[in-house]
Amino acid sequence: MTSMTPEDSIENGHFEHGRWVEAELSDAAGSASDEKAVDFGTRIEAVSADISRVIGNVLSLGRDIIETDEGRQHVESQVKKFSDDISATLNHLGNEATKSVEQAFDKIKR
Repeated sequence: MTSMTPEDSIENGHFEHGRWVEAELSDAAGSASDEKAVDFGTRIEAVSADISRVIGNVLSLGRDIIETDEGRQHVESQVKKFSDDISATLNHLGNEATKSVEQAFDKIKR
């Protein structure tokens, strides 16, 4: 893949009234754009291969989680942790509600 250097930028345009103006494309620049099209094709193929590999990895992980004892144990531990977190949150909310009700009754008694 070809990269653009600062010298290329200077040769391909100039400032005119405070704005950058691109130089006219020559036949040489046309062949460079053809080369870039090939680079995009190569890049698209590489990214497609990466996506296929990632999808394969995700499917493999899903299969391992479902089909192996270790995977099921991991899911169980995550569910237990989640359940414990919910229980702790509900207990905290219950305690706070009880405190609020007690404070309200204390204000009424006064």
